[in-house]
Amino acid sequence: MSSFPTNIYFLGIGGIGMSALARYFLGRGHRIYGFDRTQTHLCRTLEEEGANITYDENALQKEWQGNYQDNALVVRTPAVREDNIIFKHFVAAGYPMMKRSEVLGKITAGMTCLAVAGTHGKTTTTAMLAHLFHAANKKVYAFLGGVAVNYKSNFLEGNKPIVVVEADEFDRSFLQLEPNWAVITNTDSDHLDIYQSKDKLEESFRLFADKARSNGALIVQSEVDILSDYTYTSGHANADFKAVDIRIENGAYTFCLQTPKGEIDGVTLALPGKHNVENAVAASALALMNGLTLEQVRSGLNTFLGVNRRFVWHYRSPDFAVIDDYAHHPSELRALINTVLELYPQKKIALVFQPHLYSRTRDFVAEFAEELDRVEAPALLPVYAARENPDEGMASGDILSRMKNTKAVEVDFSNLSDWLQRENPDVVVSAGAGDVDKSVSDLLSFIQKKSVQ
Repeated sequence: MSSFPTNIYFLGIGGIGMSALARYFLGRGHRIYGFDRTQTHLCRTLEEEGANITYDENALQKEWQGNYQDNALVVRTPAVREDNIIFKHFVAAGYPMMKRSEVLGKITAGMTCLAVAGTHGKTTTTAMLAHLFHAANKKVYAFLGGVAVNYKSNFLEGNKPIVVVEADEFDRSFLQLEPNWAVITNTDSDHLDIYQSKDKLEESFRLFADKARSNGALIVQSEVDILSDYTYTSGHANADFKAVDIRIENGAYTFCLQTPKGEIDGVTLALPGKHNVENAVAASALALMNGLTLEQVRSGLNTFLGVNRRFVWHYRSPDFAVIDDYAHHPSELRALINTVLELYPQKKIALVFQPHLYSRTRDFVAEFAEELDRVEAPALLPVYAARENPDEGMASGDILSRMKNTKAVEVDFSNLSDWLQRENPDVVVSAGAGDVDKSVSDLLSFIQKKSVQ
C-alpha cells in the first residue's frame, strides 16, 4: 500500500466511493476533511468517526486556510463541478489533486486485487464476495459501491494483502486498477455522456479485461462477448460456474452450484430476484478460485443480507409491502419489476421512479417508458440532476409522453400522499439512484395505515 500525505481533503466526501476511501484513511490516522452539498447519513457517520466536513462551499475549514500544501492531498469526484468555489481555491493555490479512481489504484497496488466490473450487478456481487471471505474469517480489505447490511459499511478492514473492489466503468475509472482476478457481469450501454457510443464503452471493458488477464484471470457472464478464462451463468450448460435446479423454498431461492472445484447442492440465498442468483455464482467463482472451500461458500451465501437500497423491504407482510431499490438503468428496472411481479402476482403494485441524470434519461427514454408500462400504477419524480444541467438531456415528462399506461403520472415529493390515496396500492416501490428514498416515509406511512384497516 502506497503512502499518502497526513492531510487529505475530499471534494464530494459523501459519495459512496469517496466515503469508503475517507473511512480507509481515517483508520490509518490521517486528518480527513471534506465538502459535500448535503449532510447524508454517510457524512454523519464519517463525522462521528473524526472527519471535518463543511456543507457550504463558501466556508472552507479554517485549518486549510493555513495552507497544507507541503503535506496534503485533495481527492475529487466528477460529481463536484469545476466551478465549485472550494475546487477553484485548491486549483489556484496549487494543491496536489487526484481523482478518486487514482487514489484507489494506488491503495490497491501491490495487493492481490479481486475486482468486479459491469454496468449493473457489480455492487451486490462485490459485497457478496467480500462477505464470503469475512464470513470464513479471512478478512480482506473491501471497497464497496454500497453499504453492506451485514457490516453497515461500504469499507471493510483487512488483515492480509488481499482487496476486493468494485471496478467502476464511469469515467473509465476501472482502468486505474491492476486486478489479479476479475469478473465482468455485463456490458450493457450506460454512461453514454462519457463514452458517446456502446462501441467505445465495450472497448473500455476490453481494456479492463486485458489488464485482468495479463495479471491473473478473468471470469465473465456467459453472454458477454469478451475473451475470458472462465464463464459463469445461471441455467446454461456451457459455463464453467453455473446455478442449476433453481427453485423457491420458504420464500428464498435455493439452487445447486456447479463449479470446476466441485458441486454445492442446496445453496440458499435470501436475496430476492433471479438476477441475484447469478450474482451469487459470480461471487462464488472468485471466492473458490482464491482459496475458499465449497462449504465456506455455501455458509457465506446463506448469511449474506444484501446491500442498502438494493431491494430493501421497509415493510413486508403477506398482503402488503414497501420496497426501495437503486434501479436507475432500464435493465435494472426490468429486474426489479420482474422480481416484484413474481413475488406479488395478485397485488396492485405502484412504483415511483426518479430518473437519474438528464443524459441517461435521453439515452434510454424509450426503454424506461417500456419498463414502467408494466407496472399497474407508475409515477415519475423529476429527474435527479446530480452533476448535470437540465439542458443536457430529457425530463421525466419525455418518458411519460412515450408511455401507454393511462395511469402513469408525474409527481413530486409534496403530492406523493395524494397519489397513493388515489391509487390505493397493496405494494409500493421506490426506485432510482438519486434521493428517491426520501419518499419511503410517505410510502411506509400509507401502507402501515392500510394494513391495519
